[in-house]
Amino acid sequence: MPEAADPPEQRHEALVCVRLTAATPGSRLLEFLRAEPCAVGAWWIAADIDAVVRLASPSRTLLNRAVADLRRRGGAEVLAVHSVLRALDLPATDPPVGDRSVVRGAAATSGAEGACR
Repeated sequence: MPEAADPPEQRHEALVCVRLTAATPGSRLLEFLRAEPCAVGAWWIAADIDAVVRLASPSRTLLNRAVADLRRRGGAEVLAVHSVLRALDLPATDPPVGDRSVVRGAAATSGAEGACR
């Protein structure tokens, strides 16, 4: 009898549109995101918002905490949170030339820092 496959790991993701307070420098958001284990990508945006942040976690609770921390510790004045339901079936492509998105490298290895990996 073949072994049963492990169920796929459930992963909760959100795209968060962020507008910083007038007194918050962009460096504060960047510093926060670099230390936030649920932050897996971020882009500066030229629009009515300052940035879009991609958060991911195996736990809805951890994801909600990361969103709340974006406001408290990241300096966000306005957040618009969009939960990701599933990926669209698109062919894999290379990133566009000049893609300068901020994407996390290797997973953190210590306790809480690695909780979202």
